[in-house]
Amino acid sequence: MIIAYLSVNNFYIIGTLTSEQIEDLLKENIIGWLACSNGQYSYIVPVTYLYNGQTILVHSRMGLKIEMMRKSKQVCFEVEDIKTYTKWKTVLVYGTYREITEEDERYATMDRFVKNMISLKISETPRPPEAGLKLPVKEVS
Repeated sequence: MIIAYLSVNNFYIIGTLTSEQIEDLLKENIIGWLACSNGQYSYIVPVTYLYNGQTILVHSRMGLKIEMMRKSKQVCFEVEDIKTYTKWKTVLVYGTYREITEEDERYATMDRFVKNMISLKISETPRPPEAGLKLPVKEVS
């Protein structure tokens, strides 16, 4: 289930995003907020993710969120685009946690993450080096 909202015309009016706007917001971002619960307390944390049009893939190390999601598989995921306090969009996705355990699927997923991160345009100015660069280390502190 997906719930999506946006502010409209700099007023405190909550509108609804179109399916296209939801898809765009999910595809254009790489940081989202993952919320989970163990039945006693809730936990929310920013995560890097990849949206492939059907599934939200989250990259994470072992820790509290993985432990909690293994116990209670129901999760909530939020992505936002906040320009100002009156101009924003947010998408909430409710879903079920599934851990990728098969080695081939894990490798393919990490490969997609790496390719996606490499394809992101971080800035207008950075360029790959024309040739190898060698910097001698004189002192380490």
